[in-house]
Amino acid sequence: MSSLPRQTDRQTEHHTPPSLEVPLRQIDAAFLPSHLDPDTLNQRTVIVTDVLRATTTIIAAMVNGCQKVIPQPSIEEALACQAETPNSLLGGERGGAKIPGFDLGNSPLEYESSRVQGKTLILTTTNGTVAMHRCRHAKRILIGAMTNLTAVSRCLAPDQPATIVCSGTDGEETVEDTIFAGALIEKILWNRQTHPTNHPVTSRPLGIPESADVDVMQFSWRYRDLLTDRAMLALHHWQVIKQQIRFSDNQLTLADIFCR
Repeated sequence: MSSLPRQTDRQTEHHTPPSLEVPLRQIDAAFLPSHLDPDTLNQRTVIVTDVLRATTTIIAAMVNGCQKVIPQPSIEEALACQAETPNSLLGGERGGAKIPGFDLGNSPLEYESSRVQGKTLILTTTNGTVAMHRCRHAKRILIGAMTNLTAVSRCLAPDQPATIVCSGTDGEETVEDTIFAGALIEKILWNRQTHPTNHPVTSRPLGIPESADVDVMQFSWRYRDLLTDRAMLALHHWQVIKQQIRFSDNQLTLADIFCR
């Protein structure tokens, strides 16, 4: 998966001292777990995403009747956890391949109800469960993917600071995680718009404007009172993808974009 372009100096300029950003800006995005500041997590809700595929797999398992999912950062810790957990399954991958001796890999299609119904899943993956472990001191942790986008947005308390954490791949930023972050940010803004809080969110409807030549960074800049620079960049990427789909002559899909 190709990595995203890094922010330019212009995109990372601050109009307030950087030390003030966390209290003032409620929605943040970390394009890699290494971008997190652990000291800020205990007051924030964290949404961890690994679209391809750990978080998508977890959602598939839960939809199909899995009783509980326990993410583990390493194979050794997963094995130790299973030894203490009755009625459990081992799932996961390293380098994209199923781990020898494990019951399941990391494809959502493997997690059918006949395999996971009523079971506890102990999952370890190269990127996703490592990111979850890094966020373990957060006030609250949610799991996000395109398959539960709306549900996650509705789980967020209106005034609760939130950070979307992208797992990436082998220490590199990934398009699919950043697109999810942007799509979730759009949902959060929409929810706050339709269920107002004391935050000064504009009442103009969200969504990419009809004109194809609109500056989408200017569009997201209207929400600078709520969004960090990284969150605005994620929203920008999502809006660009929406433009590509809207104005494509060959019915471009998200799957096409992810697989380029």
